[in-house]
Amino acid sequence: MIYTKTFRLSDFEWIGNAKRVVEMICNAGKSSEFVDLIEKRFDHENDTAADFEISKWVIDEVVSIMGSLGLTLDGKPVKKKFKVFYLITGVSYEEVEADNAEEAREKFLEEFNEGDPLYCIDRDDIETVVPISYEENEGDTKDYGPSEESRQELENSLAGVRLSALVRVDKDECGTVDTPSVRLFASLEEAKQEMLKDYAFAFGVYDRSGNVDSFMPVEDGVVTCYVHGKDGTEAKWNIIEVLKGIERSKCVPS
Repeated sequence: MIYTKTFRLSDFEWIGNAKRVVEMICNAGKSSEFVDLIEKRFDHENDTAADFEISKWVIDEVVSIMGSLGLTLDGKPVKKKFKVFYLITGVSYEEVEADNAEEAREKFLEEFNEGDPLYCIDRDDIETVVPISYEENEGDTKDYGPSEESRQELENSLAGVRLSALVRVDKDECGTVDTPSVRLFASLEEAKQEMLKDYAFAFGVYDRSGNVDSFMPVEDGVVTCYVHGKDGTEAKWNIIEVLKGIERSKCVPS
């Protein structure tokens, strides 16, 4: 005679430390996911499991079970890790020798663009810090919308100022996202022109190597564009616009 019994979590008699583990799982609201794990492990034609064998499996595999359920060994949810990319605005200075103010401005921009890629600014000189995008899973970057906190932060320090930020995000063949580059411009039109030049150069590199898979070019009224490579690489541009008096803050999602 073959006798079988349907497994029910609510009336199963757990043995030893397995009972404490299951209680933590249920208290964390993961009971249905836990039952799915049990069924995947034991619900096969050639499998028969006595009560003590299921309890023993829970004890022996507690690390992998809790990890699969997104829990620590003490039953607490495992916190996710995010990469948060942010835009900093601030006021600093460099001493430049020149005959007049306009020449000094041009020389500063030239030296800044051709100088050390690692540029330092004192914390006291930073006026705003605004998160612009985040990465939850490796290679999956998403834009933040403008929050009320970021609006207020910008309003306090940039009232009356017109800025446009051009953000470029690149992915390599493995889907790894490089640190986004952010460039500030005094107007939306300047940012668009720079995006057009940057996109045209990058697209040319992809095109000459026969690596273009899909793309969205720069068009009038559009403040985002991208080019995807057949090898999994990607370059994406997005313009974040902050208008005078912070009457409108616009972050166009990809």
